[in-house]
Amino acid sequence: VADLQSIVRKMIEQADGRLISTQVIGNQADNDQSVKLRVKVEGDITECKNILEALETSTTVLLLNNVTILKSRRKRFKVQGGFKPLQLNFDLIAFYSGRQT
Repeated sequence: VADLQSIVRKMIEQADGRLISTQVIGNQADNDQSVKLRVKVEGDITECKNILEALETSTTVLLLNNVTILKSRRKRFKVQGGFKPLQLNFDLIAFYSGRQT
């Protein structure tokens, strides 16, 4: 789980987005070969697009559910380049082989 959170954080930072939070969702059973996170991110339209593209092209098999894009309500967000701040929310499911190396 921590590895997936780290991967997501790096992708968001490389896209110049700001990670608000990640939360593990669902039960992580021993035989479950997936990890599920709820992710909240801030960015302008270009940053949100770059984040989604980074997730799409990831070498890890990722599935996005419940994707919502909202106007950001946070006052600390600085508008850059004339774009309005957005909040991108999604549930992320990562699949792995379950083999330990």
